[in-house]
Formats: sequence, C-alpha cells, structure tokens
Amino acid sequence: MREAGWVPVLLLFLLVLPSQVFDAFTKFPDIDVPMHLLGGVATAYFFHRLCVNGSRFGILGPYHAVTHFMLVFGLVCAAAVFWEFAEFFSDRLFGTHAQLSNQDTMVDLLLGISGGAAFLLVLAASRW
Repeated sequence: MREAGWVPVLLLFLLVLPSQVFDAFTKFPDIDVPMHLLGGVATAYFFHRLCVNGSRFGILGPYHAVTHFMLVFGLVCAAAVFWEFAEFFSDRLFGTHAQLSNQDTMVDLLLGISGGAAFLLVLAASRW
C-alpha cells in the first residue's frame, strides 16, 4: 500500500480540493475528462503494483504477463464501475450532482477504463 497506494489517494485529494473548495467542476466542467483519465491511470498503477507484490509474496500465483495484464484491466474496469456506483448513491443519499446524465456516466466509465488501458499499453511497450 505504501508503494502504490499514495497515487490514487493523491488523485482523490486533487479531485476533492478543487471540487469542494473552489467549485471547479461547476466553473470548468471539462476538468472531469482528465480527472477520469488520470483516475484510470492511477488505479491501473495501484493494481499493477499490488498484483506484482502479490506474486512476489506468494499471495497470487507466479507472475505471467498476459494474466497480469488481464487481471489489472479487469480490476480497473471494476473500480470504474464501483466509482460510478458511489457517485450514484452520493447523488441519491446526499443530494450531490456528480452524475449529470446517463451519457455523462458512460463517458466517465469509458475515460477511466481508457486511462487504465493506456497505462497498460505504456507498460507493455516499455517491457518490449
């Protein structure tokens, strides 16, 4: 957690500060795009390091590139879906307006997954 957990925590802090303190998402709605892309990258990095260390410490099976990439990609997809669930419940229970429309939610999912896929593509290219 110490090795990779700081990345998503930092990004979450960088999301909450502009949103709650400066009302940035109302003033600059397009800031949502890079935040979801970077969220996908941060999540992929976190799960990548978690899985590598899981293999190293015997919690997961031996590292294999194909299964590693599939596992990390699947975890990024799940994290993106659960993030959108959290936004949905936040809107319903606390009256926030995180989800503007179905299209906004689908684009957010696509951006988060694309950020994770981009991280994995860069990682794969760097290993070849």
